[in-house]
Amino acid sequence: MIVFIYGEDTYRSKKYLLALKNKFIKKRDHQGFSIINLDGQFLTSEQFRKNVLSAGLFSQKRLIIIKNILKNKNDNLFKEIISYLEKIRNDENNVVIFWEGIIGSNENTKLFSILRQEKFAKEFTFLKLGELINWIRKKIKKSGKNISQEALFFLAQKIGANLWQMDNEINKILAYCEKKKIIEMNDVKLLIDIKPEENIWLLINALGDKDKKSALKLLNDQIILGKDISYILAMLTRNYRILLKVKDVLNQKKYFHDVESLAKYLSIHPYAAKMALENVKKYSFKELKNIYQKLSQIDIFIKTSSLDPHLLLDLFITDLSS
Repeated sequence: MIVFIYGEDTYRSKKYLLALKNKFIKKRDHQGFSIINLDGQFLTSEQFRKNVLSAGLFSQKRLIIIKNILKNKNDNLFKEIISYLEKIRNDENNVVIFWEGIIGSNENTKLFSILRQEKFAKEFTFLKLGELINWIRKKIKKSGKNISQEALFFLAQKIGANLWQMDNEINKILAYCEKKKIIEMNDVKLLIDIKPEENIWLLINALGDKDKKSALKLLNDQIILGKDISYILAMLTRNYRILLKVKDVLNQKKYFHDVESLAKYLSIHPYAAKMALENVKKYSFKELKNIYQKLSQIDIFIKTSSLDPHLLLDLFITDLSS
């Protein structure tokens, strides 16, 4: 039996992997003797054959977890695994789980193409804003508390789809609000610092989700905070330029093991690289190019005409969200 777990949302994918592992332990192997964990990045053909194709010693059924196989540089290993997939698929004595995070340049390899079509393949993409809000609400409710709509919306927009960070921030908030039944906006704002660049990425995230209401609110919030339209436009243009670069890199099938290596390659801040990776899949290369051109045109209009800059950005958001 083959299970393929993959996707950029590694928080939820690892929770799912743990749930499958615990289910196996409860049903088949209480002591965990028949669970094998392999680092796919450094796996050899000999290790693969020994651990996956050989019979188990401690129980009739074994669980073999192979992480990050697509990071392996051995093309011959890929060919060998593919040749054994049918045998593994029909093997009643083994459950083989392939776990992968961000796929990167190997997304079109033959092995990935086959694994993603497996009966028990499951992809974990970043949650959209509405899904994220529901996720936060449920997590807080499990603690026996509630959160105001304003604070909930703010938290979702501020942290975004990175559930590892979100989990840490929520735990911090819950600890601070230990004696309170309802988490309010002031509680969240006190514990989470807002940086100007983060707000621009929140706006881009809302635009990527075609969430017009949230995008317009974020724009107006920036203006209320005293941010100049020219500054907002410049930041939007800069960040969409970063998205274009990241999309181009991904289209070239270049692979980066982590955010830091991508940031170094593009000479950008790791935070910008992280946010770009979270948002880039919401756009095609053509869409990003058109958006970048529209922002450049708005800049020209602002400098050469008497048109209201705020209105121009409002129209830009409305057009992009429709």
